[in-house]
Amino acid sequence: MGEQRDRPYYDLGNVGIGSSSPPNLLTVTGTSGDNAAFVVNQTSAGDILSASSSGSTKLTLDNGGNLLPGSSGTQNLGSPSVYWNTLYANNIISPPTGPAATFNAATASSRRLSLPTT
Repeated sequence: MGEQRDRPYYDLGNVGIGSSSPPNLLTVTGTSGDNAAFVVNQTSAGDILSASSSGSTKLTLDNGGNLLPGSSGTQNLGSPSVYWNTLYANNIISPPTGPAATFNAATASSRRLSLPTT
């Protein structure tokens, strides 16, 4: 048997792994060297992760490694105040209907991806 610190700890409905006073529903704390701190190994056909709020799916990580928007298909990637600094992509594909998205890298001052409005 491992030491007590190796076992899950329950505190007022919160679960801690590596924490004796978990502040969240699930808290994982510790050092893992060169390994990931949290691993999900889906061995069946189901999704790896589904995140929802009040029963409405916000995003899904399917078992093919695709990060999918929620059921409405209209989630944003970032926001005006919290945004991604760098995006690396091989392909940017616009929706199948309507005009295509365009990327203007011609001038340093206006390197923007323009998506058409419907």
